[in-house]
Amino acid sequence: GAPGVGFVFLDEWSALEIAMLAKAASSAKDPADRAETLRVLAAREAGIPSFLSAATTALRGKDRAPLVAALEAAVQSDAYELVPEIISLLERAEKNGGGRHVADGAVALRSLTGLPFGPKPEMWKGWWEKAGAEWLQERRQRNNSPNESLGVIKQSESATVSARFFGLPVDSSRV
Repeated sequence: GAPGVGFVFLDEWSALEIAMLAKAASSAKDPADRAETLRVLAAREAGIPSFLSAATTALRGKDRAPLVAALEAAVQSDAYELVPEIISLLERAEKNGGGRHVADGAVALRSLTGLPFGPKPEMWKGWWEKAGAEWLQERRQRNNSPNESLGVIKQSESATVSARFFGLPVDSSRV
């Protein structure tokens, strides 16, 4: 199996364990092993810095499994720092004839940003050049996902939150 999958079940990770996971996420021989190790790193706050580095490598690579895992884990962990790298992926994929990378990248960008630019790299690039730095700074300060502001209930919210109205939780079991 993938190196480090069992680390997900540990309460804490040492610096040595994080380094081992980071190395496996970037250089494991099997692309599926790299993909699963990316998911493991993204699952914990302590692994996020290493995840960002390994995910950048995966998004620039040609192997499908790590690329998809990097996109999925970026969305799940709100890795906003990867937005410009995902925009670059869209540009490269479009130059190479489009395909699934464009669709997967567009879905990840929509999930991370909440913006409806679809699979159009030029629109994403234009937005990033105009507002990307400010948007990223705001996300880091607010530390919430775009889905939260759109009214989507997060899994971590209490069982009594059944809806959101303009971003505010509605605590009721009758809605």
